[in-house]
Parts: sequence; structure tokens; C-alpha cells
Amino acid sequence: MNRGVTIEVDLPALKSNFEFLKKRTFGAKVIAVVKADAYGHGSSEVAVFLEKLDVYAFGVAYVSEAAVLREAGIKKPIIVFFDNCNIDDILDYNLTPVVFNESMASDLSSQALYRNMKIDVHINIDTGMGRVGFLHEKALVHIDRLLKMKGLRIRGVMSHFSDADLNDMDYASLQLRRFIDIKNNFPSPDKDIIWHMANSAAVLSFENSFLKAVRPGLMLYGYSPFTGGNTIKNFLKPVMTVKSVLSDIRKVSAGKSISYGRTFTTKRDSLIGVLPFGYADGYPRGLSNKGSVIINNETAPVIGRVCMDIVLIDLTDIKDARVNDDVILIGNGKECKITAEDIAKKTDTISYEVLTSIGRINEKTYIR
Repeated sequence: MNRGVTIEVDLPALKSNFEFLKKRTFGAKVIAVVKADAYGHGSSEVAVFLEKLDVYAFGVAYVSEAAVLREAGIKKPIIVFFDNCNIDDILDYNLTPVVFNESMASDLSSQALYRNMKIDVHINIDTGMGRVGFLHEKALVHIDRLLKMKGLRIRGVMSHFSDADLNDMDYASLQLRRFIDIKNNFPSPDKDIIWHMANSAAVLSFENSFLKAVRPGLMLYGYSPFTGGNTIKNFLKPVMTVKSVLSDIRKVSAGKSISYGRTFTTKRDSLIGVLPFGYADGYPRGLSNKGSVIINNETAPVIGRVCMDIVLIDLTDIKDARVNDDVILIGNGKECKITAEDIAKKTDTISYEVLTSIGRINEKTYIR
């Protein structure tokens, strides 16, 4: 028996989310964010599928992620958000780096000129995220210098909202005003420059931020940064289903402790199910005595501490459970479901972390 879980990636659901996105943003250009292995869904397969749709470009965090996409045959522009260190790879793979300081911009320009070429770049403006980017107060000064670097071709300008869910729009509105002010005073007449700021949260809640392009990530995969109060997210379809199998069933009498630390003691004669995965496979240890799985279209609670290689569940109230039965960790039964949001809430984290942690480690199959 193989350890771990199996990830099913529903490509028709991905297409549905993309089509909703296009309609929602009134046809804005889409920079599909596929960093972190497409949030655990498999960046190559996801990008190859999306490239057949009306995607303008892809967004990744680092050059190594972009190289994987090029080697998978991706032809569309790939914007690299945080990595300008390996200039040779940037040029060899025809990538579009985001510049956020003058020294890296100068190095890129020099190397491009050495090769007798120009390199397309986007500029990152820090309007309040406080992470990377030219500070908005001095951005126009830096931009003017970048425009004079002969090896660069400015193709886009971006910023990033610091509020993940935008429930309070005041700060987001301030950030957008700062960005628009730079746009209105931009010292170049090039009308083909792509201005983009809207992430998934802004796409779902902040129409003024759509501009020329949007940068969806989480919503492509069927989830929203909002935990409540935003009904638009109900149009999204989760793309990932996570499954395993029941590897053993044990009969345990009342009064027996279960797993490390004896944090669970049976109160009755019980049937205990053994599952062949654990926190080494991305299943959160924080689900100890809190989580649940779906088996035979019923939910069974996780009992005791989640181990490195094993999770234990209480099958006492589950009818006709048998070894090798399918078990759903994330996904739908006939009358019940478990989402990445449910797991995130129980473990005091966010759905992004749940998807990337469990998705990047385990085997994937793609439903077409």
C-alpha cells in the first residue's frame, strides 16, 4: 500500500472558475497565478490547460518555477514576481521579471544589452504592502531612471493589496489611489503598458481595481480569501479533491487510550480506522481530535493525535466500513462535504496553506 493521499484535480471546475473570472472582470487581461505549484494543483498541468483559454500571462514567484513551465511547453509570458538573481535563466527562458530596485534593473539592462537585446519587465510599486517594491512616494523618480535603461522594455506596472480579504476597504482604497496617481503621472506615453493590482480578494469585492489586468490566484482553484459575507464566492468550484483509503480496522474496548500523548480515550467499545498518511504528507497535525473525513457518505471524526505516518478515525457509527474503502479528506460526499476552508478554520490558518501543503507533496490525477 502506498503512503499518502491522492489528489484529484478537476479541470472542468478550473475552466468554470476562469470563465466566471473573465465575466466578473469585464474581459480584463488575466495573469493567472500558478506559483507554489499552482497552489498545490500542479503548475505544469494547470498552466497547459489554462493556456488554451484566454490567458494573457502566468505569474510565478521564482525563476525555477518559471523554468518548469517553459519546459512544459508554455509559450505565454511568464511574470516572475520576486526573483531577479539568475539573469542568464531569465533571458534564456524569455521570462518577464518584476523589478523592485534600481540595482537589479541595471544588472538586467546591462546583461540584455550584452546580448544585443531588450528584456520585458514589470515594475513593482509598494503602495502599502510593505514587502517589496519602489515606495510610492518616490516611485516616479525611480521609474524615470528605469525608462532610461536601454536594455529594458517596460511592459507592466503592478502593486499588491495588503489586506487579504478587503472587508474594510479604507486602506485598500488608499493603496489604489496611490497607484492610480502614479499611473496618471507616468512619464511615458506607451499605452500598451499593463497596469495590474487586483488579486482574488479584489476581483471578488473591488471593481475599481480591475484596471487593465487582474492577478487571480486562489479563486482560480475554487476558493475565496473571504471567510463570510461575500456571496460572489459561491460561484466558485473547488478544483481539488483529496482521497485516501482505509488501511485497517481495529476493535478497541472502552477505556483505551489512542495515539501519542493519550489525548483520546474510548468511552465505549469502538471500531478504530487506520489511514495511511499523516503530517509528513501535509495533513495538519492541528486536526488532532478536531478533524473529520468522509467514508461511505458519512463523516468520521479524527481521534487522537495525527502522527507522522498514520491518522486514526472513529468508525463506530459508520455503517459497513471495510478495509480499502475510499476516504475523502477534502471533497464532497452525497450529503456532506469537507473543504480546505473547513480545515483551515479548525487549524487556525488559511485555505492557501492547506492546499499548498497537502497538494505539493502527493500524487495527482487530472479529471478532464
